[in-house]
Amino acid sequence: MQTSTKFSNLILSLIFMNFARMSMNDNMKIVRGNMSFNFGILWNTFNPLIIVYGLTFLFAIGLRGSGLLIRPEFFVFIILSWFNFLSIIQTLLSEDTEQNFYKNKDFGNLFVVSIASVLTSLIQSTGKFILTILIVLFLGFEIKILVILTSFYLTCSYGILMAILIKFLILNNKLLINIMNYFFTALFFASNVIFPISIFPPSIQEYLYYNPLVHINEFIREGYLETYGGMVDMSYPLYLLIPLMLIILFVFLSRLNLILPRL
Repeated sequence: MQTSTKFSNLILSLIFMNFARMSMNDNMKIVRGNMSFNFGILWNTFNPLIIVYGLTFLFAIGLRGSGLLIRPEFFVFIILSWFNFLSIIQTLLSEDTEQNFYKNKDFGNLFVVSIASVLTSLIQSTGKFILTILIVLFLGFEIKILVILTSFYLTCSYGILMAILIKFLILNNKLLINIMNYFFTALFFASNVIFPISIFPPSIQEYLYYNPLVHINEFIREGYLETYGGMVDMSYPLYLLIPLMLIILFVFLSRLNLILPRL
């Protein structure tokens, strides 16, 4: 019980420290007399939405005459899901327990730092998700809440599991971190974020279906447009979580020295 309480306190402390670190940007500080306001947390959290909304507008307008069904109210959630997925992974990969931020602090170990990092990213992703829902509703577009909630939680789950798995496999190897960042950037084009799976050649489609994000993205597209792009099966990304968690458990067992001390 005492270990569990200490673990929870460490996680909460690190989450608050992560948000406090976002407020250290003096460029986002406004000083009025004896009062100081720092918008670093808001900027760090919602800044990616500028790109998300910009891409949604550009692609929705640019592809309007292409014969594809493009509706911004679903397109924005597909792009946002991808950005949340990528943000969770890249944030954890960039964490380094040798940074000055962690030195001389009783933060626990890499396991605690990793859990706090993904939870911090998840809180930010939830904030962006809720704000986007409010904006879409304000603009008068339709919201299919069950569809987008399913997509949001599944995509974030994959982001969290992949982030933890990769982090404990490669640790702080800068070369491998850069390779993984390039890999996930390239994965954007193989995850039917912009185009439906049906426009790809059949020989490529059969490989793309191994990507669980393809099924999740197509689920949003089908839910809003009522079009069916192919062999999309939502049971695949759901069941795939089980072997992924087993692999993570195996990796954890091989890295017990990074988990057990100081918990």
